[in-house]
Amino acid sequence: MSPEQATGKPVNRRTDLWAFGVTLMEMLTGRRVFFGETISDVIAAVLKTEPDWAALPPDTPASVGRLLRRCLDKDPKRRLESAGDARLELDERDSDGPDVPGPRRPVLVAWLTGVALGLAIGSLATVAWSRFHSRPMSSEAEVTRLSFAPPAGVDLSPDATSAVISPDGRMVVMAIGPWPIGAGLWVRSLDALAPHPLVGTRGGSLPFWSPDGRHVGFFADQKLKTVDLQNGHVEEICAAPNGVGGAWNRDGVILFASTYAGPLLRVAASGGTPAVVVPVAARGRVEGIGSRSSCRTATISSPL
Repeated sequence: MSPEQATGKPVNRRTDLWAFGVTLMEMLTGRRVFFGETISDVIAAVLKTEPDWAALPPDTPASVGRLLRRCLDKDPKRRLESAGDARLELDERDSDGPDVPGPRRPVLVAWLTGVALGLAIGSLATVAWSRFHSRPMSSEAEVTRLSFAPPAGVDLSPDATSAVISPDGRMVVMAIGPWPIGAGLWVRSLDALAPHPLVGTRGGSLPFWSPDGRHVGFFADQKLKTVDLQNGHVEEICAAPNGVGGAWNRDGVILFASTYAGPLLRVAASGGTPAVVVPVAARGRVEGIGSRSSCRTATISSPL
């Protein structure tokens, strides 16, 4: 994932050149360019750290080194503009070191062309996969079962804990009790062995994800709050006494309810004054709010 993708900015073909550079460098070095224990750690490395250029083999041609630096610049405006430019970069003779011997250059160019072709095929496969999985699931769909071991010294009893899978299905956030003044929120990447706590979320309950999976909303201290998974910043959105659930849509709006007998409210994810979306009569109650990122579902019962 390129820096602009990680921060939600517009992407273009220079984003593909970043992916090409990452793939090429990993093939040359035999290891990950950006790595970490969790997805959040990897994204942070993409945004803040430079590739380990010293990891390249000593006999790497200078032209390939230049190509990698032009592909892996964090500023997309400074990257190569197209794959054709990458070919020109390789064809130029090295001014800062010996040129690649004649027999090796055709092999190198063919090899890099194969890498580019592989990326193109991978992109098409990704599109096909996403279209397939956007269709309604059949009754024969595969079921995945996971188990989570509690952190040391923490009780994950059902009445004290809630867990929610991220929109991309790669992480889970858990509210660890005892509710409502418990240990707070913990997050775990599904490819990690253990969860880790989110600082500043003590007493947090009923977590829900932002559509991009970069923030988590929750209730604590009689307020609706959010936490940024990249930098750990916790922000108070609005007052929410006795919050009973929320959901975050793609337009940057959070739907939530403060009490079971109260109205369904909406507020900007950046903060503000809540507004009533669905008023609930004195004897009615909000039974549940859909946790999907679209925020289009709510189950409401009312004598009316």
